[in-house]
Amino acid sequence: MNKDLLVTKAREWIGTPWHHNQCSKNHGVDCVNFLAGVAKECGIEIKEIENYYRVPKFRNELICKLLDYCNPKLMGINQGDILIFEFNGVASHVAIATERGNDIYMIHASLAQKKVIEHIYDDYWKNRLVMVLELKECS
Repeated sequence: MNKDLLVTKAREWIGTPWHHNQCSKNHGVDCVNFLAGVAKECGIEIKEIENYYRVPKFRNELICKLLDYCNPKLMGINQGDILIFEFNGVASHVAIATERGNDIYMIHASLAQKKVIEHIYDDYWKNRLVMVLELKECS
């Protein structure tokens, strides 16, 4: 599986309403299950994370769950990478990196926008980035 397919499938989820603990394209999804749903469409089985708290119980719970399926990247962000963001000291949000020209964008289930969106990876998000991963199937 290549990262371009991951991004193509992720873009098909744009507009899906945000709904915590759901994983249904066009009906409802949260950020973690968005990743699981897109991966599944690419033939990668990531177990849907049920009963996932919007604010995980411990600081790196989200990262620990994703390391079963992903490898950490040490440098750079490329299309198809998985971005992990921290809020209030806790890694609690996931996005898929995309590229448009020379710019990095991201697709994620946005609570603020109440849907899956794609937008530029800007300073707001750069300041919250704690880890970049890539799916083991894409490494």
